Amino acid sequence: MAEPATGVQLAGSGELVAEPGPSSTEAREPATGVQLAGSGQLVAEQGPPSTGGREPATGVQLAGSGELVAEPGPSSTEAREPATAEGTSGLGQQVTKQGHPSTGEMEPATGVQLAGSGELVAEPGPSSTEARENTEEANTMGQTANEDHFDWDKYLKETGSISAPSEYFRQSKTPPTNEFKIGMKLEARDPRNIDSVCVASVIGITGARLRLRLDGSDNKNDFWRLVDSSDIQPVGTCEQGGDLLQPPLGYTLNTSSWPMFLLRVLTGSELAPAVFFKEEPPRPLQNNFIVGMKIEAVDRKNPFMICPATIGAVCGDQLHITFDGWSGAFDYWCDYDSRDIFPVGWCRLTGDVLQPPGKIVEKRPRR
Repeated sequence: MAEPATGVQLAGSGELVAEPGPSSTEAREPATGVQLAGSGQLVAEQGPPSTGGREPATGVQLAGSGELVAEPGPSSTEAREPATAEGTSGLGQQVTKQGHPSTGEMEPATGVQLAGSGELVAEPGPSSTEARENTEEANTMGQTANEDHFDWDKYLKETGSISAPSEYFRQSKTPPTNEFKIGMKLEARDPRNIDSVCVASVIGITGARLRLRLDGSDNKNDFWRLVDSSDIQPVGTCEQGGDLLQPPLGYTLNTSSWPMFLLRVLTGSELAPAVFFKEEPPRPLQNNFIVGMKIEAVDRKNPFMICPATIGAVCGDQLHITFDGWSGAFDYWCDYDSRDIFPVGWCRLTGDVLQPPGKIVEKRPRR
């Protein structure tokens, strides 16, 4: 089995290049403190590896030309064909174009590619092991003839549904602006080890969200965060609080290389200004969602996608999210205050891309 890339090396040209390292299934123990000479930066030194780990998500690789290119990851049991975004304006304002429906087995989208023109497009990945469920004709609810724009008002009327009120969500009433730029450095919690705060790079931007990669990690563990997430903070926050910057889970280079590696990736880098980080909205006091309400939700199997979804079930503080027009393979449970769910119209307000519903004809939920 090939060894995944686990390190990141900053070359003289400023290029970010993946370095091969031991298997990403190895984990590590919490790091010990190391003082960087001359910088005053308090960082962590990695301890010996331990067992454990999981199969990583797909990532994006920064090529020598500065172009962001999506890399395919492991195939899932099902995948959806995304809408593409043609052109950008302002802070990621985009115009959506629906992907072509296919029949039988299809290739899943595994990443986003930022072309030199600034165009944000979806890129297909490897073939899936199962064909997704589909019907003879595409589900065109919410869309008008010769038009790809998704009309929530029309869709709600056609399905006899209601949208969940915005105050039910843990989202800002006015969506935050996204002022980040590709390549900026920040501090972020490692999603695979939430007790660790690491240095991360912005490698993708869409709407109010950032695609992040932990420096020193491989390119198969990228993740998305909102600009008002409490999981991200300016570089230097850890040091000010007396905490340690940790190497990411999967950093398996020589232990003594971590302090110099961190110094190397931060030296000369553009640090995201503190004013770019927004305060996280408060948690709603209780779960007011009811079955059948319509929302917009992140597809956790393809987390760069936001899709029309329905509250399929409510159990205490938990919600069962189902995606309109898609089989249950994409469903998931989440807390009612999850940052992965949004009120109807969120994508339009933030300039993110709302994927159209799938091809399975909409059925009214059981109450």
